[in-house]
Amino acid sequence: MHPTQWRTARRWTGLMGPLLLAATVAGCGSSGDDYVQGWAYWSVVAADFNGDGLVDIAGSYSDGGAPPHPGHVAVFLQDAAAPGRFTPPQLHGVGNDPFALTAGDFNGDGRIDLATDNEILATSGAGIDDVSVLLQSTGAPGTFVSSISCRGIYGSGLPAPVDPSCATLNLPGDFSVNSVRMDLDGDGLVDQAIANPGTINPGCTAFDCFYVDTYVAVILQNPSLPGTPLASTQYLPSDGGFITWVAAADIDGDARPDLVIGQSNGLYVRHQDASHPGHFLDAVLIAR
Repeated sequence: MHPTQWRTARRWTGLMGPLLLAATVAGCGSSGDDYVQGWAYWSVVAADFNGDGLVDIAGSYSDGGAPPHPGHVAVFLQDAAAPGRFTPPQLHGVGNDPFALTAGDFNGDGRIDLATDNEILATSGAGIDDVSVLLQSTGAPGTFVSSISCRGIYGSGLPAPVDPSCATLNLPGDFSVNSVRMDLDGDGLVDQAIANPGTINPGCTAFDCFYVDTYVAVILQNPSLPGTPLASTQYLPSDGGFITWVAAADIDGDARPDLVIGQSNGLYVRHQDASHPGHFLDAVLIAR
């Protein structure tokens, strides 16, 4: 996708096998961060999960090895005693290969819940293609109860058992959108940020593969000619990873949206440059 094209990015399910292989082969490098686990964050969301006025982050990832790959969601609450820092993650098991994560109040209790769209990544067809739902606990804000399975389908195409409570939930019908559409520079017009995972370099082997054309494209709308791009900036991945997902929220409380970026080698935040609206500073590692 060219960064100046105004369109919604589709989910890149067909690339997941090569992406997971490359993430496993490449490893995760070194970091001084507190949460070094070697996770490839396939998708991310940012919201105030516990109602303290600070934006928190959740990311989905899956185990390596032979498919299907057990999935997990890591929830990072922002530390109220040290805004801008995050507490060690809460880890929750979800279905295999959770490549799309979304947040919303699915049961109408006023609390933000999480859901992942899980896919079968196994040539044998083993596993279940389903939606995992993590409902927020009623008694402990910012924590989630064990996931339930909804919309389950076996690799054969036959329906799989789902939790009976799924029928009462208002779940999203489409997890496929991987782009941000919001006013990023404060001019009142809707801009766009798109995560482009790129492609493996041609002719590579398992020992020399790397990704090309992987970046987050930020496309600002032209206030003089609404509906057309004013500028497009590409933000490259940090530390040798490749881009998987992008979300936007005011992480640092300055009333400007920041970018939350999932990569093959970690979870990053790019804070908005206060002196250049709609432009973003160097990536800060949250966890990997």
